[in-house]
Amino acid sequence: MSKGVIYASLETEKNDIGPDGEDELITAADLEGGYEQPQARTGFTRSLACAAAVVIGAIACIVLVVFLLHNKSMDMDAGVEKRGAGLFIVSGDQVLLLRRNSKHNDNTWGLPGGNVETGDAHLQATAMREATEEMGSVPTCNITGQILTLRGKKKQKAYTVFVCEVTVAVMAAYKPQLNDEHREARWWPLAALPARSQLHPVVVALLDDPGTQRQLVAALPSGVLPASNSTARSATLKPFGAADLEGDEKVDKRGAGLMLADGNKVMLMRKVGKHGAGKWGLPGGSADSKDRDDLATAEREAKEEVGGVPAHEVKGQILVKRKGKHGLKLHTVFLATVASGASVGFQPVANDEHLEVKWVPLSEAVAFPAAQLHPVLAEVLSANHRADLQAAFGVSV
Repeated sequence: MSKGVIYASLETEKNDIGPDGEDELITAADLEGGYEQPQARTGFTRSLACAAAVVIGAIACIVLVVFLLHNKSMDMDAGVEKRGAGLFIVSGDQVLLLRRNSKHNDNTWGLPGGNVETGDAHLQATAMREATEEMGSVPTCNITGQILTLRGKKKQKAYTVFVCEVTVAVMAAYKPQLNDEHREARWWPLAALPARSQLHPVVVALLDDPGTQRQLVAALPSGVLPASNSTARSATLKPFGAADLEGDEKVDKRGAGLMLADGNKVMLMRKVGKHGAGKWGLPGGSADSKDRDDLATAEREAKEEVGGVPAHEVKGQILVKRKGKHGLKLHTVFLATVASGASVGFQPVANDEHLEVKWVPLSEAVAFPAAQLHPVLAEVLSANHRADLQAAFGVSV
């Protein structure tokens, strides 16, 4: 191909054939004269269309990735059958908990929140919607953390907790209007939460797992490690063992109970039924195979009998031995203190096993005739254990 000559196309058409039967050549002079190149122009148009398609495809991919990332937390991960979200509303060293009023986990203290519903844009929207439904409104807050908890035998229940910080002024002014799903709302000190047996499973999962616990502490403005009152001094509790038995003694039955004290007053219950009818006793009962220890037995039984138990700290325990038909009947009584004034704020609801629940000055209780007392309480109040009571409650007996 000579200098200054250009082929218009590799494909020739009839009109492009020269007089000698060969492809017509276009010279540089032809181009200067305004020779039209329809096929070259068509190629440019096609290139422009391809470039536009690539740009549009790239934009679509970016939008898709953003959408998937935004909704990742809403995806039902493998194995997850149920998903929910709630708010851990905290101000300084206190957290807002709600006491449930439902057939599931009734009377336990939990977080405002619930299950994901169709229409929730994301999990934070779920938490805000549920909290608004349960409390009438959500106080102005700043989200400082997001923690995923997994529950169930197969970890099939996923619940995301949003840590929500409010100012002291907002906390003081906020008055939740509870719906019928809850009985009570209360601000609890992070270092003195209700007993573990009184906490909703979501809160227990949040506190029990070392990973979620670290995340929670990092998100809390106070940096306080949340703790249950009943476990705050677990190291001081003496587990029952063989050393508590003498010779060839065998255990026929075991149980546990709580003696709660508010200052110089203790909570007593007057029983009904064929065993100890009309006598004063303590909340408690027989051990269940699902109870992890004696304290769990005491707290579970107390909850069943009085509808809940105020936050408490175990200060000591007394092991009461009685003779049974086939061996010893062991009953561990945990001596625990409650926050000052709890005897006024706490409203016990006795079940059909008891006639009444009453806070009685300890000095009066020890003066009750033995005939008016259940055998376990009679032993606890006897002279044998006055020193134990005084050491645990810090009052003269």
